[in-house]
Amino acid sequence: MRRPVAPLLCASLLAVSCGGTYGPGATTPAPTPTYDLSGRVTETPETGSLAIAGATIVVADGPNAGRSVTTDTSGNYRMTGLQPSGFTVTASAPGYVPASRGVTLTEHTIVNFGLAPAR
Repeated sequence: MRRPVAPLLCASLLAVSCGGTYGPGATTPAPTPTYDLSGRVTETPETGSLAIAGATIVVADGPNAGRSVTTDTSGNYRMTGLQPSGFTVTASAPGYVPASRGVTLTEHTIVNFGLAPAR
């Protein structure tokens, strides 16, 4: 008895045209882990007593460049789903001098900012 060739040929062509592999031993790459960056933005000196609501936290470079969040009414922020890497993050708010920090994200990380009032 002859086996039909068309179904096997179609499946193989589909796998190749979609960039995948077909058959035994085919593997799916493990997803890249992602991490969270969180913290609090307060007025300097960093006493933690004067939270800055509505401050913007922006990733300046690296694979997460352009990602941003805004602090809540308590000055807290959380940026989720970031790729592990090294990058610069900047906190800014109207009436304050922006502050930047270098971050190497290899786990969930907390980075607090103290912003000085603009003069």
